[in-house]
Amino acid sequence: MPLIDLTHLMQADMPVFPGTPQPSFEVVHTIPEHGFSQLDIHTYTHMGTHIDAPFHMVANGKTLDELPIEQFIGKTTILDLSSLGKKEIEVKDLLVYENKIRKVDFVIFDLGWRDKWGGPEFFQEFPCLNLEAARWLTQFDLKGVGMDTCSVDPIDAEIYHIHHTILGNGMIIIENLTALEQVEAEFFQFQCFPLKIRRADGCPVRAVAMW
Repeated sequence: MPLIDLTHLMQADMPVFPGTPQPSFEVVHTIPEHGFSQLDIHTYTHMGTHIDAPFHMVANGKTLDELPIEQFIGKTTILDLSSLGKKEIEVKDLLVYENKIRKVDFVIFDLGWRDKWGGPEFFQEFPCLNLEAARWLTQFDLKGVGMDTCSVDPIDAEIYHIHHTILGNGMIIIENLTALEQVEAEFFQFQCFPLKIRRADGCPVRAVAMW
């Protein structure tokens, strides 16, 4: 069974959403000195490849620990929209994939953005669903959507309409995915299990594709 890791490496100098402090990974115990090794980790919940829970944007939305474990695994397809060449993804761009979307639990958008990871352009002018397209997706029985960008809303958004639309429908969002080009299957099983943290609005995940 092929396994593809869709997760960016977490480290102290990793790219972070503008305005977010860098994570820290401090060695507090070592084998030579203490007989065991241990890190002290400080990070925001929306760091690297991560999940947005409904509670991230919706006041009465579920937190990650309130969602069933089945929410984080399911049949998935990748929609390659990397050649669209525009910032706004419209319903007309998705209609050709309607039959595929009806068959899956997750839709992952390949927007061709993961190769910009590590550079300043990663957080600039990335493609996003428009509000009509986001609302169109909510008609399907999806557990969540993913993408290789840092957000489903534009970087300069003041009101997060796309987040509210998707999360308000009880779905999860997985951001900052990578290695999508390595997934050769049209349909595959995707999993993105978070830590079981009480009242978590989000969490870094180890996202994996398998078939």
